[in-house]
Amino acid sequence: MSEYANITIGKYEFFSSRNEVRSLLYIFSPEDYKQIIGKEYNEHKYITTVKKAKEILDATGYTLTKLKSFFEKITESEEFNELFDDELKITKEIYNFDDWLKSIINISNLLANKGYNYENPIKGQNFLEDLILQTVNYNFMGEEYFWGIPNEYLKSNDDLLIFRAILESFNDNIEVSLDYTWIAEGGYCDINLPKEWFEIERTIILTEGKFDAFVLENMISLLYPHLKKCFYFIDFDMPKVQR
Repeated sequence: MSEYANITIGKYEFFSSRNEVRSLLYIFSPEDYKQIIGKEYNEHKYITTVKKAKEILDATGYTLTKLKSFFEKITESEEFNELFDDELKITKEIYNFDDWLKSIINISNLLANKGYNYENPIKGQNFLEDLILQTVNYNFMGEEYFWGIPNEYLKSNDDLLIFRAILESFNDNIEVSLDYTWIAEGGYCDINLPKEWFEIERTIILTEGKFDAFVLENMISLLYPHLKKCFYFIDFDMPKVQR
């Protein structure tokens, strides 16, 4: 039997993970945990905002600038162009980054507002949006594509770049929710997830002295606590990693 953890914005589950939750924790911190008491069962979630999620992704290199570079690099390859010409009757000129990003934003808003009904699927406003919707909902292309990008071009964590594009669709205060209720209830993890599961690769910041490191670390902890897990601070006087 399988259970799923899901990242949801509005009415749509943008990401899912089967029988595990750790791979979905990148934009969350232990402090984001919420227990929602229900009549039949309690829900276990981590809840952040679009603003915080974007700041974590930007701070760790998953930026729109990097996404554009990634997109243009793969779409310039001959194999990619032939693939889309043959199967989807679309060219590089039509499938460009700006139009793709605009389509991602429109589609994400539609999905968050309406959810997805397989009996009455959402229609795009143009051919490109219809194409991407087919790849999002596996209604034609199977699991070979992800938001209009062939999986063969996606490496580890490239989905975070695409998620960064999705986040452009929403106001900063919109909630991003990770529900792992049934993963926990199914015995695949404890309700209290280990803190080390939230650790990510950090950016190292070098300072001229211990005091500078102290000020920067505490400023981030005070003003941007969700970004604490994104940085290491090292000073030249005492070459010691401060957390």
